[in-house]
Amino acid sequence: MSQSQSLTLGEALILASAELKKSGICEYSREARSLVCHVFEIGAVELISNAASKTDKRQIANLLDLISRRRGGESIGRITGEVEFYGLQFKISENTLEPRTDTETLIDVVLADFQHRNGDIVRILDIGTGTGAIIVSLLYNMPAVTGVATDINQNTLDMAKQNAVANGVDDRIKFIDTNWCADIDEDFDVIVSNPPYIRSEVIPTLAREVKDCDPLIALDGGDDGLDAYREIFTQCSQKIVKTGKLYLEIGYDQAELICGLAKQANWKFVRLIKDSGANDRVLVFEP
Repeated sequence: MSQSQSLTLGEALILASAELKKSGICEYSREARSLVCHVFEIGAVELISNAASKTDKRQIANLLDLISRRRGGESIGRITGEVEFYGLQFKISENTLEPRTDTETLIDVVLADFQHRNGDIVRILDIGTGTGAIIVSLLYNMPAVTGVATDINQNTLDMAKQNAVANGVDDRIKFIDTNWCADIDEDFDVIVSNPPYIRSEVIPTLAREVKDCDPLIALDGGDDGLDAYREIFTQCSQKIVKTGKLYLEIGYDQAELICGLAKQANWKFVRLIKDSGANDRVLVFEP
């Protein structure tokens, strides 16, 4: 199609859907809607109600460019700079890992264990917060809870702060620039983390939208993929109350090895939870 051709919003959506479907993208309809809404700066409801509205040719040219980027393997989140996670919107940048659905399992588990204690004093520590998706989602769903989020990249922490503000929980989170939890001098009821856990040699084989777009530091778990867990087990042993729990996202084949590391560091195994795809996803430990 010529970039100079003028279309209605509805026709633009049809075009985007057809192009993405042709490229074998499974959720082509949803992704097309996201791209069109992004380009024309409208919501999904407005897209439907104004489907007959004429568009600007330059905007169609922009839409075609974004479609080309998606067909080239770039994720919708990277293209639009925003993703949905646990029903909330999070901005992402080149410094942050893109939050993915698998990690929502971790939110489910923590809420199931602690949401009933929302009237109590509950403190959460999110190690390596990235976009802040984990702690923001938890605090959003537990209005009386407070927390601390750490990261070693100040630009990443700035993005997490923006997301906390956008979702109305910034007054209950403290952001600290530190390596894991090295400079933390508080005790917590809940410690959560989605650390880098991919073996270094595996990273070149990942999908382009991961290996080329997510920051390496958020992916690379070292030669065996377990470097971050060793640090977390060691550093967190003095940061958690006796009745607290440690929740860790893991790779699908790492549960046994991580449980071994935990045992060596005197952590008690509580349970293993699978994600919606039936893969091992979250391990829970007690001090």
